[in-house]
Amino acid sequence: MKKIILLSVSILICSLLIVSCSKDNLSNVASYVTKGTWRVTLYQENGISKLYYFSNYDFTFYNSTVTATKNASTITGAFSTKYVDSKNKLVLNFGNTSPFNQLNDDWEILEESAIKIRMQNVSGSSGGTDLLTIEKN
Repeated sequence: MKKIILLSVSILICSLLIVSCSKDNLSNVASYVTKGTWRVTLYQENGISKLYYFSNYDFTFYNSTVTATKNASTITGAFSTKYVDSKNKLVLNFGNTSPFNQLNDDWEILEESAIKIRMQNVSGSSGGTDLLTIEKN
């Protein structure tokens, strides 16, 4: 009887581990960013702050669209989330609109909550690291 109970418990634990390992948390990221407006609080390219590019812009994420608004100026781009190589990513694409095209990338999510998302992108060719943090307004 003890063997049957031990075997049952072992199977249950293995099943839970398999389910939890295969699950990603992209739904959290998507649900966070689509609630309210966000601002960029950190943007660095290879350790150099370039936050001034995005100062005073409010970012709004809706469906697969992201808009950056400052006064009467609005820049529109696209966003999506994905799970690649065991990493959650926020993908941004503002096309060729400068300086927003610098945000065009697959940003690896380092930390996420309903009020703050920290991300990084490591360039494949140069190996430089860019950092991006957005916080809810």
